[in-house]
Amino acid sequence: ASLSLNFEVNTIYTFDLSDGSNGGHPLQLVTTLIGSTLYSNQSTVGTAGTAGAKVVFTPQTRGTVFIKCSNHGSGMGSNYNSPGIPVI
Repeated sequence: ASLSLNFEVNTIYTFDLSDGSNGGHPLQLVTTLIGSTLYSNQSTVGTAGTAGAKVVFTPQTRGTVFIKCSNHGSGMGSNYNSPGIPVI
């Protein structure tokens, strides 16, 4: 299965990371596949894998967003997000 999403500018997206399976896998939204630069306008609440953990993202400009785990470089996320997610 592949991930098929489009983000819209000025729309708030909340990623619920409270499930225990997210422990040790903090979500980041980045500007390139290799993921060294965070996409602007995202905030992390809590710790992935614990109650109330989430990432809130509000894109402000068009572009491409890549999803990754901050502990695993580009290896996680690129499996299902290699072309990136367009912001329209």
